[in-house]
Amino acid sequence: PFLLAILTAVLATALVCHGRVFIRWGAAARSARAMESIGGAVAYDAAINVNGGTGQLTVFAFDKSLRDVLRDLCTTFAISNLVYSGDAMGYASVAASDRVLRFVAIRVENESKTIVFQIQQSAEESRRSDRPPETALLTAVPAYPDDEPVFFASDENAGMSMALSRTRADEDAVRQFFDGALAGAGWTPAFAPADPGKTAESRGPSLKVYLKDQQVCCVLVDESVVTGESRITVLHKRKGLK
Repeated sequence: PFLLAILTAVLATALVCHGRVFIRWGAAARSARAMESIGGAVAYDAAINVNGGTGQLTVFAFDKSLRDVLRDLCTTFAISNLVYSGDAMGYASVAASDRVLRFVAIRVENESKTIVFQIQQSAEESRRSDRPPETALLTAVPAYPDDEPVFFASDENAGMSMALSRTRADEDAVRQFFDGALAGAGWTPAFAPADPGKTAESRGPSLKVYLKDQQVCCVLVDESVVTGESRITVLHKRKGLK
């Protein structure tokens, strides 16, 4: 689905959370049922490769607020390392013996809907995924000059790639760069620009969607958890949105 393809870009954020909480393995093994018990419906499920480490991605849709979903996640999985960013996103990870679960939850459309991305990996594969790329690996989209790669994932079967990087440049400068660089490479905005008279909160997350032939590019620029840094999340999808 179109919305799912866009929001998948944000799952990258889950892989920069290094703190872990140890829980009983039974809770992690039954994670899908646990998510459904707190109101989640499975929207997508696939094997993925993250920075060279393999894992399983499951996406859950919730018809309730981000705040309520995060509260239920913390209770169900005994999470104490939750990072809550700007009333739009939260992420955390938990570990049990030889397994690691990572979660990222984001508010979408309005305050009553939330998407949660869950990645499950073995401890060994998780350690591989913890190591950031040495260079930018998403070559189909221009990279911001001198940014620092943090994360990359791809699924050749789905024709989808994701990249997360960070930079000392401010958010507006990064957005302006992508507007110009993507236009110069033949990409066009999928939607009309947001009303500049509205506040950032009323416009929702600062995610932009661009189209080129049968390709889709989604760019999300937001404030990093590190003071003075901006975080750049880019999704590239080949062959349209199917």
